[in-house]
Amino acid sequence: MVVSVRNNILLAGIILLFLIFCGILYSFSLFITADVLFPGKLNVKPQYWWFLYKETPVTPGFLLNSIIIILIFILFCFIAGILFRRLFIKIASPEIFFYTIFLFCFSFEGFRVFLLYIQLGMPVFLGLLFTRIVIFGRFFGLIAFFLSSLYSLEIKYQNFGILLGGGLALSLIAAYIVPLDSSIILSQLIYKPGDELSIFLANVALGFFAIINFLIAAFLRNKRFLYVTLTSLFIFGGRELFLFITGPVTGAAGICLLITGTYFFYRQIDKIYLWY
Repeated sequence: MVVSVRNNILLAGIILLFLIFCGILYSFSLFITADVLFPGKLNVKPQYWWFLYKETPVTPGFLLNSIIIILIFILFCFIAGILFRRLFIKIASPEIFFYTIFLFCFSFEGFRVFLLYIQLGMPVFLGLLFTRIVIFGRFFGLIAFFLSSLYSLEIKYQNFGILLGGGLALSLIAAYIVPLDSSIILSQLIYKPGDELSIFLANVALGFFAIINFLIAAFLRNKRFLYVTLTSLFIFGGRELFLFITGPVTGAAGICLLITGTYFFYRQIDKIYLWY
């Protein structure tokens, strides 16, 4: 894949983030007008983390907090995407390219907000579709991050299009086959998956092997990848807190971890390629 095509892919991701950000802003204003930012009409099941559920109902301000945090996350990814695209033009790092794709996949989290249209008479099948889009984005993002770590080992295969196409196909299949319970909306603002264990194991496996790849690269290629390994822990910690928003504190912590991890990821990759 030539550099110009890669740049166009990154540009398309930036545009997607911008459009979804605008869609959330519009929906937010509509929800305020229609008075649907209170979860009383929804069967929301509070969730701490994977398989950990609360017995107490969500607080009245929960939906407002969730929308604001999602907006901030997407805005950050939009800004980071623009900066990383400029960096990629300068050094053409595969790690930066795939990490930027990982950030762009957070745009699909915006469909969690669109699920709230169910209170305005939206058909359930659209809510199920939005949930599958969110699940697709999560799988595709993790695959992109894994590919970023794989290139830290200096693999020679340069056809990024085949890799992205394969990851896209796997993510679509995964999102399609996951059973969903349309009677329960989790506090993530998605319908409850019927096979959370498989999703959890895939999430852990991709994250674990990505971190291991960066760690191996620290010994085989450049010791600065040890710092990249540490930033990966920040990034995944921030991602997990973002997926399971339980309040403004956890949301803010997730944002801080992701921003910190992303900044140091960029700095270390930039320094590594300065020596080439």
